[in-house]
Amino acid sequence: MSESQWGDEGQNAPAKKKVPTWVWACGGGCLVALILGIIAVVFVVKFGTKMVQEGKDPELQWPKLAQVLPFDARPPELSLEFGMSIGMEVFVLKDSRGFMAILYRVPEKSAEDVRHQMLDENFKGGPFGMGSGNRTALKAVTIHVQGRDLKGVRFHQQSPSKPKGGDETPDAGSGPAVMLEVTPEGETRPVLLQLVRTSGTDPISDEEVQTFLKPFHVGSER
Repeated sequence: MSESQWGDEGQNAPAKKKVPTWVWACGGGCLVALILGIIAVVFVVKFGTKMVQEGKDPELQWPKLAQVLPFDARPPELSLEFGMSIGMEVFVLKDSRGFMAILYRVPEKSAEDVRHQMLDENFKGGPFGMGSGNRTALKAVTIHVQGRDLKGVRFHQQSPSKPKGGDETPDAGSGPAVMLEVTPEGETRPVLLQLVRTSGTDPISDEEVQTFLKPFHVGSER
């Protein structure tokens, strides 16, 4: 075989796969960061899926709710639709009497900001600043429950839009609503309750709030 034939064979041979140039340019540290980033994304996806699955499991969420607002027995009128505990506990419940309820327990360091916003008759935003104009016709209220005067607001709730992928978790809908601070006595982390009427247009009465909270340990006069 001539030298020219040897040369032609070398030119026609398939090119060997090489490590991308950017990997070498980026260095070992960058490659490690890339790998860690991929691992982090996989972890977040798996963790998020697990969190949603656990959030929909009432057998897991009822004991957690009991640590936020104790009760003697699970109220038969209530079904726990979703729960989440990441820095702030949030529980969404459906009431067979025509309500949806959201129970929040927020970090102690956020206590004053939360009270200033969510219990303020002039604050029209959604829960914890999400959305705008979600609360209309606001009015400050005080409701006597189990020997305590609970401060809060009545309003009309507009259901806030969900972020992309948010269909996995339920919302409290829209309608006449009331939000109260129901923090158990001696607890330093604020606990808030939002009730939304899903059937009918009448404001939520004091008696309906008292009936809803009757199974829970809110005050000493039970």
